[in-house]
Amino acid sequence: MRGRGRTVADAARDTAELADYLGAGSFFIAGWSGGGPAALACAALLAQRVNACIVLAGRAPPLEAGDAWFTWATDDDRADRQALETTSSNELKDEYRVASEPFLDIDAESLLAWPANSPSDVVAMQKRPAAAGALARSMRLDILMTEAR
Repeated sequence: MRGRGRTVADAARDTAELADYLGAGSFFIAGWSGGGPAALACAALLAQRVNACIVLAGRAPPLEAGDAWFTWATDDDRADRQALETTSSNELKDEYRVASEPFLDIDAESLLAWPANSPSDVVAMQKRPAAAGALARSMRLDILMTEAR
């Protein structure tokens, strides 16, 4: 979840700063689920630098969508979101660790076989196998970085 007062466009500025720091004049960007809006913001606002953008299972950013964002949610989804917003990160660490374990060994092949993938997601990743590998590495790294905090 993004910090208070930040917009999805802030992700593009952050990404540009990171790319500058890494010396990357241009790059590929990918976003999964809630990362989709940030990836699309990068593609739109950094169009001269983004070579390609991949969004898998993307959703509208909650702040920008307003109350309409919740139209998809069940009562359980709303309760889960409320719990995430009001529960300290220390209280969630054990639950996160257990939930993330299956992703620690994810690779391109297992990502392509993931049952939750839509057929169009699988086809898109099969056309760009390097993107599936990069996405799997990113997922593993995100888990390891989160656990290190």
